[in-house]
Amino acid sequence: MKRLICMVLITLVTVPLFLSLVSASEVQASASEVSAARTVWENAWTLTSFHQDGKINSTFFSCPKVIWNGSHWVDYIFNSSDMSGGIGSVCVKFRPTYATIYDPKRTEVRIQDERWMAEWYDESIKVWKRDRVLVT
Repeated sequence: MKRLICMVLITLVTVPLFLSLVSASEVQASASEVSAARTVWENAWTLTSFHQDGKINSTFFSCPKVIWNGSHWVDYIFNSSDMSGGIGSVCVKFRPTYATIYDPKRTEVRIQDERWMAEWYDESIKVWKRDRVLVT
């Protein structure tokens, strides 16, 4: 009877240990496969990963995550010569006193004249104050 109890205890200890070692090696293998995967943006909403073992994974996003810069998909673009930039969902051209917001391809004006004003509350006199806009 003692021998049977010892065998059961040894089995209960060694089997989970063995399974944890097997799953750890699988995790290490999959981590190296992921690092070896080649990822490509198919469009602004779809990221596709090609793995060495032939598997293909595609991730679909609900909004554009990247923008086309003329040759490939990038996270953002910025053009310092005309103070414009863009992300996956919009492009913005900054003017001295306002900004114009375009669609990502810069073919359609979405907001012609966007203006901001900085305000803060002055606790000492209990009033809102406003910054003056400086036009250069």
